[in-house]
Amino acid sequence: MDILDILIAKKKSFTGETETLVNRAKKAMNDANDVIERVSEVEDAAEAAAASAADAAEEWAEMREDITSAAETIVDSKIAELDIPTEIVENIQVSDSNTSSIKSKILNFWKKGQQTTATIVKNYTATGQNEDGSMTQKAITDAVNSASPNLGIGNKGKMTKVGADGKIVHSTLTEQQIIDAINGGMSPTPTPDPDSDILGIVIDYENKSITRCEDASTLTPGANFDAYSMFGGRKRCNVNANGTITAWYGDSGFKEDGTNGDVMVYQPKFYYQRTINKYSNGLVGKIIRKETLLLSEKARTGFKLHPRFKDTSGNTLEYILLPAYEASAYDISNTAFINSDSAEIDFDNDYLFSRASIRPITGNNMNATNAEKLATNKGTGWHIIDMGALSINQMLFMVEYGTLNSQSAIGQGIDHGGAVINTGETSGLGNNSGESAQYQVNAVSYRGCENIWGNIWKIIGGFNIQGDNTNKIGIPYIATSFNYNPATLEGYDNLGFNISKQSSWISAMGYGNSDYDWVYLPIECSGGNSAVPVGDNLWTITNYNQISVVAIGGSYTGNSNNGIFYYAGDHEYTYNSNTYGTAIMFVPTKNTIYNNNYNAWLTKMGG
Repeated sequence: MDILDILIAKKKSFTGETETLVNRAKKAMNDANDVIERVSEVEDAAEAAAASAADAAEEWAEMREDITSAAETIVDSKIAELDIPTEIVENIQVSDSNTSSIKSKILNFWKKGQQTTATIVKNYTATGQNEDGSMTQKAITDAVNSASPNLGIGNKGKMTKVGADGKIVHSTLTEQQIIDAINGGMSPTPTPDPDSDILGIVIDYENKSITRCEDASTLTPGANFDAYSMFGGRKRCNVNANGTITAWYGDSGFKEDGTNGDVMVYQPKFYYQRTINKYSNGLVGKIIRKETLLLSEKARTGFKLHPRFKDTSGNTLEYILLPAYEASAYDISNTAFINSDSAEIDFDNDYLFSRASIRPITGNNMNATNAEKLATNKGTGWHIIDMGALSINQMLFMVEYGTLNSQSAIGQGIDHGGAVINTGETSGLGNNSGESAQYQVNAVSYRGCENIWGNIWKIIGGFNIQGDNTNKIGIPYIATSFNYNPATLEGYDNLGFNISKQSSWISAMGYGNSDYDWVYLPIECSGGNSAVPVGDNLWTITNYNQISVVAIGGSYTGNSNNGIFYYAGDHEYTYNSNTYGTAIMFVPTKNTIYNNNYNAWLTKMGG
């Protein structure tokens, strides 16, 4: 091959490469044009999408405004429907953008609060403490500064109570009250519920102070309490031996001399709640340092019916009959009243009587056994007064007068002189409380019951103190029925605390068996005086080694010792004296006579 051939071959090769390159360039150009066209299409599409998005955004904004407005309307409607206080909503600071959300949260929170409240009402319906001493609905969170419950986390740790109707009471216990309760070992003082129609008193034995609470805090003794049936419904009446009420005080047929039956006091039923706020341990049982007593004429959650308002079968009674006067005696063989301390008494047939203008029976072997026998000789339902009857007068008196010192509240009573005074000194007082200074003595009456303290000691039936031979202390026992024998403790219950070993001014009451929390009996006599915290004395035995009878009130020799809480527990059950007598009560049985009496009382009360 010569040089020309070589050059021609190279030219052909170059030409081929050039064509290839040209073809590639053309292809690239075509591809570029395609890309440009596609980019243009994308741009057009993007512009169209942007315009569509703007339209959609504007439309969404309008729709959101409509939705928000509708949601707010619904929430506002629900808030109104659920009666959510406006201050709960208005006091929460929110912005326009999250108003609906916040209101929704408020609504949800409120619903939870309502559900929690419903749970509380369901599971915590009792006030105070249970009979076994355990706490009830004390750990309940509540917003105290609002008109409605707020159970949110901001109020955790606060404590309150649920009222008798199951509603939360909007007041709390202070931290110090809780600490005091823990230190004392029992529940704090219940917070007053001003709408409860409950009457109460707080007794601080330790600090010798007494404070009214609940409705009692605004009342004064007397007419102010008449609106409550257990006070204003107490009325003197004449009663036949079968329990029929024959006349009421103020009726033309009412008689004080026994010619129209016994003179008794109709006592309507009531309910109580006794809370031990603070205590210390005694030799046996607890020494009460502070307590709260609440009374109600209505059945309420956490309250107990006073046990004296039950018949022998355990049925609830609307009333019982308390003695207007100390017991005299009726001689069945001579069909005449016994008006002498030396007359012979037929304990198998004679019976006790409550009437005016006669000497109450004392001495003559009037011990606990014979006194009850004379009462039951009268007929079914008649007995000498027991701790239940006494407790009724004690509870009503201290809540009405705001004190335990009966002498300072009403009068000294017949507490000095040389002899027993005839009954009836307070006949003119009728159903009222007060004192009457006839014969230069001061007989007293508490709402129709004369001489609950003073004149003579009243033997309490079915109530004894048993000596503990090991510890030489006295343990009180109470009969579980009227079929009791003072000589033994068969059929008696132990009250679960000891009576004071020291005879002196009462400084504290005892507490033991919760079934008998209605009994007020001194466990301590050190530090009190004739004025506070009780103002009454106790006669006791330093080393008990016997069964002792218990008497109440003091006698015409008692002076300032006398009172509605003045106990004598220093004599055996066989003891009798010219200063020892008793009084009678009538516990009805539900029958036609009972129903007629109750209806007659309702008529007398105007309803």
